[in-house]
Amino acid sequence: MEICKPNNDCCKNKTFSFYYLVLKIKSTSEAKDQVKNLLQLFDTTHVNKKELESALYLKISGDEDAVLHESAIRENFDGIVTRNTKDFKNSKLTVYDPEGKRSQGSN
Repeated sequence: MEICKPNNDCCKNKTFSFYYLVLKIKSTSEAKDQVKNLLQLFDTTHVNKKELESALYLKISGDEDAVLHESAIRENFDGIVTRNTKDFKNSKLTVYDPEGKRSQGSN
């Protein structure tokens, strides 16, 4: 989950991406249980026109990553957790890998 923080916000599309990934290796029931567990830790946030427009001008690799970054900024997140830290080397937020290590490229 790239723009999530405990007991706060998470981009909705990432929640269902997670569901579809779990569904590839687990039953529908197990995948839904995993999403329920995830939603106990995170709430969801919206992406609006402002984030989409500002994402167009970021120097962040990948359009979806840029939109996630802008949503995280709007929600006043402290950082972004991602397995792909190199795409966020120009982030205005601190970037962490899933083990909690800060990325060299983050601000």
